[in-house]
Amino acid sequence: MRLGSEDTAWLHMEDPANPMVINSLLLLGGTLDLARLQAILEKRGLPARFRMCVVESERPLRLPRLEPDPKFDLARHVVHAELPAGEAALRDFVSREIAVPLPRDRPLWKTILVDRGPSPTAILFRVHHALADGFALLA
Repeated sequence: MRLGSEDTAWLHMEDPANPMVINSLLLLGGTLDLARLQAILEKRGLPARFRMCVVESERPLRLPRLEPDPKFDLARHVVHAELPAGEAALRDFVSREIAVPLPRDRPLWKTILVDRGPSPTAILFRVHHALADGFALLA
């Protein structure tokens, strides 16, 4: 499946100082463990694009395409972090994390389950703008 021209533009506008990633932070009312989050995602299923890697064309001026990731493993995308309790630790963590571009050797998304001591769990969801724009994420 070829990427559209707008998605390709998002992909090619990215540089190390400006990741083209949509970041969403969800603060839960309680706690959630990594195994449960992974089970929820496996049960609900993932959009097909979330199992595909971007492959640049070898031909000039040809749009990149999405191809199934033969090494797809949910554990490479849904990870765990532990922080001390408090808003400052979460704010610092999120600030550092959103500055990091997503690896191009796998589908361009990541979910981080953040344990915050006795504070409620947070989930940081990151997806490259080339993979899903704001409207696509609402569907």
